[in-house]
Amino acid sequence: MFYEGFLVPLIKEGKIEVEALVFSMMIFGALLFFWFIRLTIKIEDKGIIIHYFPFNRESHKWDEIEKVEVAEYPYANKGVRWSEELGIVYSLQGYKGVHIRFKNGEKCYVSSLNAQMLLKEIEKRIAQLEG
Repeated sequence: MFYEGFLVPLIKEGKIEVEALVFSMMIFGALLFFWFIRLTIKIEDKGIIIHYFPFNRESHKWDEIEKVEVAEYPYANKGVRWSEELGIVYSLQGYKGVHIRFKNGEKCYVSSLNAQMLLKEIEKRIAQLEG
């Protein structure tokens, strides 16, 4: 079984090697942590919610948005980052996403495998508000 082969190097002469156990737990914890990272974008009647679990959650009303466009994020970095050009970058998958500029000067980029669809939905909600 996997766990027997995994734990054998941790036990020498009937004693548990603490360093090896701690290292194994750290590796397992890191893998588990990355397994649970999720980027969720919710489009609601009142606004957009960007939830990068377990780190950050922010919401913006439709009337706070000044401009929205599809943009590319040319870096392979995944996670939450700061970019002078894009503002707060929420990147998990792909190199395309939606760049949102807010009326208060803040900027935000959200990666998406279907950036064009996300853009159209946001534009539709803003148009309904202005409508």
